[in-house]
Amino acid sequence: MSDSQQDLLPKAWTEGRTGTLSALSEAKAWALREVWRAQGKGDWGVTSFVAERVEKIGGGNPGTAAISKFFQKVDSDSQWFPGKSTQTQFGPDPALTGQAKNAIAQAAMAMKKRKVEPTYANILAACPQAVINPDTGKPVGKKRIYDVFRELCYDEDPEHPWSHRARFSKKALTDVQKEKRLECGYAIQELRHTAKWYFEKVVYTDICNSILPKSETGGGASAGKESWQRLVERRVPDELAQFAWWEGVDQDEFLGH
Repeated sequence: MSDSQQDLLPKAWTEGRTGTLSALSEAKAWALREVWRAQGKGDWGVTSFVAERVEKIGGGNPGTAAISKFFQKVDSDSQWFPGKSTQTQFGPDPALTGQAKNAIAQAAMAMKKRKVEPTYANILAACPQAVINPDTGKPVGKKRIYDVFRELCYDEDPEHPWSHRARFSKKALTDVQKEKRLECGYAIQELRHTAKWYFEKVVYTDICNSILPKSETGGGASAGKESWQRLVERRVPDELAQFAWWEGVDQDEFLGH
């Protein structure tokens, strides 16, 4: 191999667009998944395992969604090799660096733990430097911030990133209402009815989200109908006391007392 070809190898393996995986990192990600599978493990959890052990060009770890997308590309291309690109056109460098995205994600998750809605305005206030587009000197738009939420933010498991979806219900429940719902739930559980009995005997109603109050003093809602939630299959909670459509039901009347 000539000296000129030898000089090209480091660039080919380690260079590329900021924020993406180099050919070397792609090869490492592929190898890590092969090792994971060789140990007899299923694919659940492999994206987190790999994301923590590879680095993007410019620094920082990729998100689990990015690793999942990378593996989809590998699996769908029988001629894949590290560094292969299917793009025919490249745009400008991303407005947010990997470090900036991580700062935004950490701030958003911390807000949610404090029960503060991670809105665009709140993120601008919490991360005034991270949200700046270096080309314009101004904050990036909502879409870029929310893309970070979808890619990097999670509640408990990185495998379940956030998604912006409609709420199950609003939060305007007084302590008295919560206590009554809990008592009703316990009472119904003690009846030991089967799922078939509830299916045949109980009529469920789903109160329209838009007419439920957002606060104890507020009325019908126009804003706040959606929130950032983890992306998993949603189901009705097992705890019967949490059913939103029991609002206003008299416990004794419901139980036939």
